[in-house]
Order: sequence, then structure tokens, then C-alpha cells
Amino acid sequence: MGLFWATFLGLALWAVSRLFGSGRGGGVAEDRHEAGDPDDLDLRLARGELDVTEYRTLHEELASTGLPKTVER
Repeated sequence: MGLFWATFLGLALWAVSRLFGSGRGGGVAEDRHEAGDPDDLDLRLARGELDVTEYRTLHEELASTGLPKTVER
């Protein structure tokens, strides 16, 4: 009986972390093929989620939509 509850609790915690977890990807609302802003692209490049070619392509697409450019730090 204890093994059942331990397994059930583990699965419930895993499901909640997948739905609401942040920072590691895997959230329900996340779409890895769509960028929201240039800062998001910078973070994804730094995390290794994008290579330089994908970064430049998405950055050019964002620039062509008229979104404000990021300020260099």
C-alpha cells in the first residue's frame, strides 16, 4: 500500500513540475519554434537551444515585424 502512494505522489509531483516548471523548458505554453522577443532569443542562444544560424534567422524575422530592438549592454 505504501509503494502505491509513493508512486502516486511521485507521478503527481512530476506532472505538476512539467506543467508549471520554468527555466528548463517543457512547460505547456512553451513553443520552441516561436520567439517572443529579442531578449528571449539571446537567452535561448546562451542556453544552447539555438545555433547561430537559427538565432540570426529568427532575429531577422523579428526585426522585419517591427518589434523594438534590444539595447546592447
